[in-house]
Amino acid sequence: MKNMSKIASRIKKLAKKLNYEYDNIEFLIKAMNREPIENNDYANQSLATLGDSVLGLAVTEKLYKEGFGKEEITNRKKEIVDNKSLYGISERLGIYKYYFNGEGKFYDEVSGRNRFNHNEHDDSVEAVIGAIYLDKGFEYAKNWTVKFLREQGENI
Repeated sequence: MKNMSKIASRIKKLAKKLNYEYDNIEFLIKAMNREPIENNDYANQSLATLGDSVLGLAVTEKLYKEGFGKEEITNRKKEIVDNKSLYGISERLGIYKYYFNGEGKFYDEVSGRNRFNHNEHDDSVEAVIGAIYLDKGFEYAKNWTVKFLREQGENI
């Protein structure tokens, strides 16, 4: 991958923006890697899938511990982990701007149809949560996720 020092420098800024102190920056770098791979997937999508699971469990556990019943947990979780909510967070914080491609170019350095996909199904928040889970483990990732969502105005 090209421009690793530039990539690491920008991803460190993302970590600061997210109030996240990493042990291994490589996980966060992988979370923002939008290099295309086979079947129209991107390099970070497996990490986003992992993050989606951590997100769902963190939210469900928090709501359960607060004494909500099944229906309320299901409905509130659905609202919180909804793609539109996560898209809004990514949009407000500009997380998607830290995406980079295989050439080491970031979102703001690519134009036109070569620009990275950033839409209602944006997975940058989920990929970040997956990276935090791999870097620090479930307890840390769970607590960070709940705190982060509250800071972003989510009703959890």
